[in-house]
Amino acid sequence: MGGEVASLATEIAAKKVAKVYAVESPKLEPYTPDAFAAGLKQFIASKQPRLVLLPHTYQVRDFVPKLATAMGRTAISDCVGYKKEGDKLLFTRQMFQGKLAADVSFACDAPWFVTFQNGAFRGDKVESRGQRRAQSRP
Repeated sequence: MGGEVASLATEIAAKKVAKVYAVESPKLEPYTPDAFAAGLKQFIASKQPRLVLLPHTYQVRDFVPKLATAMGRTAISDCVGYKKEGDKLLFTRQMFQGKLAADVSFACDAPWFVTFQNGAFRGDKVESRGQRRAQSRP
């Protein structure tokens, strides 16, 4: 998501992932939390995903609370892992400076917003699929 992200989306689409969307607009450059929240809200409303996964970056920390609130949802941030128990997804968060790890889940309807810490998953271990192109969304 941003002003010009097609090349990055194409790079990600070459990995073994189900779908990659490039959400591009001149209104997303330079970054502002209001523009990103509005753009993602519109995109999520059109695609209706159950789960929205994001990296836990300063930028994401800036706009995700605004986005989740605008959609009447909550976010689980700073996760280091996940697991599935039956039909329920549980997300692992470290608390008290890593002294406690807790599994938490959502009590609200989807879409669910989750951010993962840098290093929770190794990008260099993602399998390659070959050449694919991302779908662009203006």
